[in-house]
Amino acid sequence: MALLVFYILSQAFDSALRWLLDMAGAAPLIYARDWGVLFASVICIGVIGRQKNDITHTFWILAAFALSIAIAAGFGLGLLQTLFGVKVWLPFLCGFLIFESGLIIRLDRPNFWLLVWFVLCVGIYINYFYRFPWIGLNVEVGDVSISANREWHALGIPRLSGFSRTSYDGAVIILLLFSYLLARLRNVLLRAVTVIGSAAAIALTTSKGVVLAFVVTLLLFPATTLIRRFAPRLELLVPLSVAGVATMGALIPLISLQLPVPRLREGSPEAWIFSSLVARAWDTWPRAIELLSGWEFLSGRGIGGIGAAQALFEPQLSNPADNFFIYLYVTGGAIGIALYVILAAGGLRLRLANEVDRVIVIVLMGIFIYGLTTSLVESGVYALILGAITSALLRPQAESSAVEYIHRSELQLGSR
Repeated sequence: MALLVFYILSQAFDSALRWLLDMAGAAPLIYARDWGVLFASVICIGVIGRQKNDITHTFWILAAFALSIAIAAGFGLGLLQTLFGVKVWLPFLCGFLIFESGLIIRLDRPNFWLLVWFVLCVGIYINYFYRFPWIGLNVEVGDVSISANREWHALGIPRLSGFSRTSYDGAVIILLLFSYLLARLRNVLLRAVTVIGSAAAIALTTSKGVVLAFVVTLLLFPATTLIRRFAPRLELLVPLSVAGVATMGALIPLISLQLPVPRLREGSPEAWIFSSLVARAWDTWPRAIELLSGWEFLSGRGIGGIGAAQALFEPQLSNPADNFFIYLYVTGGAIGIALYVILAAGGLRLRLANEVDRVIVIVLMGIFIYGLTTSLVESGVYALILGAITSALLRPQAESSAVEYIHRSELQLGSR
């Protein structure tokens, strides 16, 4: 799927690409990638239809999107705000459809993604010594000035982004590639290089949430292997731990609304570690819940009702959510909660004996750890992964693993 490969690469090298396009006077062309994702989604729907498989999940995901759009219109969010929200969620939809269609197997190219991982890591290393020309860049798209790269510091320490738009964008993509490569690479030396290289690059971004997700991911790989080989009866503990972390991710912002959150002494070590979490508990999460009233507690505000779309079209109410559960709930209400539960509890159906299932469980753990302080969906590559994992967790009961589901779809595609 060349369109999706281009989309992922454009996200990974976002700042460098925007800088080049801006120099050529073609800054708006960056948004061609969104049309590519839309076209890829249409292709996937066509493939699903031609396979004559059960289209129940495809129907319901499209119906959920249509309902969320209708809710947004009903609560007066405005056409442009809603369309921008659709743009934000489109990678999630595409990821869902690409798994449903079986086309996801065509993205399984370890050597290619190893090269992408290497270039991204080297970009962050170079950024430590050299200030790239796109650092802090703003580009003009029509009458709007858009940030092409975010330059910022944490307690005087620069948060390096390399070729990516922000430090956390670069860290997230490296984390996801690391999870994939550690599972797919068979060479011990390459795996060791991947671990060390990823650790160094993510540390230089100073993205605390990604650092924690990386550490847990790194520990889970050998842990799941050991459990599978020597204590298979304990296999259920891994998805249960994922569900536990997901529960914490939902409860912490809700409980923080009821309990007094301590102030941290400026400049202290605990302030450096917990300041962003405390700031969210004091301000971001309460304001996010305050966006809801009446029926919105059940329906949500609709697609585009929080996050980037809201920041553009409702600046007076702007709220980034900064929590995966809060983002889903304010956007979709009961539907958002259902999606969160599917991701949190769906891992209980997975089997550690299968490579794909094992990786899905590990990636889910990283999602819920990082999701405590970020919305995730507004990271395009994460949204793709979330959509694909949601489809994997909803696969037919007759399929005993995601591996077999993908393999069956691959055989169907190959026979055409």
